Order: sequence, then structure tokens, then C-alpha cells
Amino acid sequence: MGVIKTEAIILKRKPIFESDLLVTIISPAVGKTNVLFRSGQRPKTRQVGAVDIGSHIACELTSGRQLTYLTHVQLKSNFPNIRLSFNKLSMMGHFFDIIIKSMSDAQINIELFNLLCEALKSLDQSQNLQSSQLQFYASYLKFEGLHDSQSVSVASFRQQFENYTHKPFVHPLLIEE
Repeated sequence: MGVIKTEAIILKRKPIFESDLLVTIISPAVGKTNVLFRSGQRPKTRQVGAVDIGSHIACELTSGRQLTYLTHVQLKSNFPNIRLSFNKLSMMGHFFDIIIKSMSDAQINIELFNLLCEALKSLDQSQNLQSSQLQFYASYLKFEGLHDSQSVSVASFRQQFENYTHKPFVHPLLIEE
């Protein structure tokens, strides 16, 4: 693989070893994959703020013997308005859960990457979470070839998603604001 310059969205991250992070990303170049971010838990690491869950980044991925490493990270957007609302954070996590459950590792799906980028922008700017949610559902079903209509309900999406992935659909936890 060598070095790949790409953009990515951080889906998950978890501590590994003493100071490293195992980061799950989705990227148009490598699909959904796990990468190692060295020294990601050290507070003095310059790029650690760019590797928050939900960040849209430009980065380089470097192949090692057994792992791929995340290097030269530059923040493109951290969607600041999403981080100000519990409901928006919950919806972002819900979108990530759908993407993670529907893609296998190293599966490249540029349409789903672009859909996620657009959904995060919409969620960041929108005041109507339900319209962002339903738009995401309709676009997801269209890209996966499951439904061609622009209108979809939560119940119909749940049924189609569970039949398609054979994995449980989890509703986002929302609170009254």
C-alpha cells in the first residue's frame, strides 16, 4: 500500500498499548478500516484534537508489516454545532452505527462516505433532526439499492436495514430540549 493521502471520517477510537489509539475510519481510498494512531493518548501530541470521533480529516495512511498507521492528520471539520447538542451527538452516533454495521472491513464505498459527509454537514446546520434522519435513511437505501423513493419512515427503514444487514437496528437516544 505504501503511503496514501486521503480524507476520512473518524467513526470510533479506543486506547491501545500505553499511548496509542486504534481508530476506525471511513475513507474513499480504503473504505472502513482500523488504523493505529501512535502517541494519540499523549496530551502533547499535536494532532490529537483532530482525531476526535466525528472529525472529518485529511490524512496520510502508511502501511506497516501488520498494521496501517494514521499519520499527518489535518482537521477539515469537527462539526462544532453537533458537539453542542446531545441529540445531534446521538444522531451522529446512530449514523455511524448504521455505516459500521453495513460495511465490512476494507470495503470501499465512496457513495456511503459522501453520504456520511453530507449527513454530518446537514446535522451540523439543521434544527430539524427528524428531516436530517429521514434524508439519511432515504439516501442510504437508494445507494444500497434497496429503495428508490425519496420518502421513507423510521419503521420501514428499520425493517429494510435489519433484513439487509442481519444486524439489529438501534434507535438514537433523544431527549426533550
